[in-house]
Amino acid sequence: MDKHPSVMWRHFIKALPLTLVAMLLTAVTVLAASGTTDAPAAPGSTTSYTLEDIYQRLSNGTAGSQSTFTEPAVAPGTGTMHSLNDIYAVIPDAGSDVAGSDGSRTVDLPNGIYRSNTATCNDTDLVAENVKHGVTLFGVTGTYEGPGWNLYSITAEGSLISSISMLSATDGWAVGEGGRIYHFDGSTWSLHTTTPEGTSLLSISMLSATDGWAAGNWGHIYHYNGSSWNLDTTYPEASSIWSIDMLSATDGWAVGYYGYIYHFDGSTWSLHTTTPEGLPLISVSMLSATDGWASGTSGGIYHYDGTDWYLHTTAPEGTILQSITMRSATDGWAAGTSGRIYHYDGTDWYLHTTAPEGTTLQSIFMFSATDGWAVGFYGYIYHYDGSTWSLHTKVPGFIDLYAVDMLSASDGWAVGAYGRIYRYVD
Repeated sequence: MDKHPSVMWRHFIKALPLTLVAMLLTAVTVLAASGTTDAPAAPGSTTSYTLEDIYQRLSNGTAGSQSTFTEPAVAPGTGTMHSLNDIYAVIPDAGSDVAGSDGSRTVDLPNGIYRSNTATCNDTDLVAENVKHGVTLFGVTGTYEGPGWNLYSITAEGSLISSISMLSATDGWAVGEGGRIYHFDGSTWSLHTTTPEGTSLLSISMLSATDGWAAGNWGHIYHYNGSSWNLDTTYPEASSIWSIDMLSATDGWAVGYYGYIYHFDGSTWSLHTTTPEGLPLISVSMLSATDGWASGTSGGIYHYDGTDWYLHTTAPEGTILQSITMRSATDGWAAGTSGRIYHYDGTDWYLHTTAPEGTTLQSIFMFSATDGWAVGFYGYIYHYDGSTWSLHTKVPGFIDLYAVDMLSASDGWAVGAYGRIYRYVD
């Protein structure tokens, strides 16, 4: 028997609230599933970071680990990871530093000249895309030498360095005040020894890693045998030996005060001659056993022909020629007071250039016929490009420079007062 219609309506009214609740729950579920929020990654992606990875990265710099993303079948339950609020709390303000130590790495770079401002390190975290805004990378140790002349070292003693002789990029020597002899090992200049006599050394000429010579005040000449420097000879009559130039282990020359010229024959140093004028000789440059040149005060330039030394010319300006360097029998240079630079063309010496600054030039070195350098007082450094001498730079502090030596067109050294050692890289 059918129920009465009024009874059926009452049952419908009672069931309606339950039906509406069920429909509303279904609608909420559908809305949550069909919104515009992006998934953390595409299903199956192998390059996904977790929220915990992101939190740790922001909080202390710990690198995350990429893993495969699997789309969950149901809503996630309560876990132990940090919440979105936690992550938001550790996000730095724009431009602020980020705490952390990720990317710390020690890298050994071989000795050499690096022409780039960057070094590539085998560290997957220390790459540009992993460096956050405002992060400062620090703790990099070493020496960067930008193009040009830069201060490389200051000796602990801070005393004048008068001469330098470089054998290679990893082996060099310098001498100076108080008998101090410095060695360069490819990275560091250090005091190798101090002569017992304490004689100020004015010139050094190295033949090899096991054979070198230095000379200075009181006519002292020292020899290096590969392990130690020892006094070899003393010529008190010379007062000072200003310059020494070794051609080989059996042939060398030294010049000094009162025009004394000494020769080494492989076993003994001996007085070869004295210039008739008796004028001090300051620099000597030998091309061969039968061809050499020396310069000194009053503009005197002397030539050796294999037998005798004789006055070849006198600079009309009376310039004190502090340095002379010969490239060949037809190409030589000398420099001295008042910024004057002279050139030899195989026949005559003539005034090539006068530096506008007028500073005394203490040393000149020609790497090639089209590449030369001269240094002098007040830190002036001049360069020759094959036709013109021009001011290249002036080191800060008015530091007097006494010697320059180039290993190549892009690698050279200069030394001077107060223990300063400069390096040129290009």
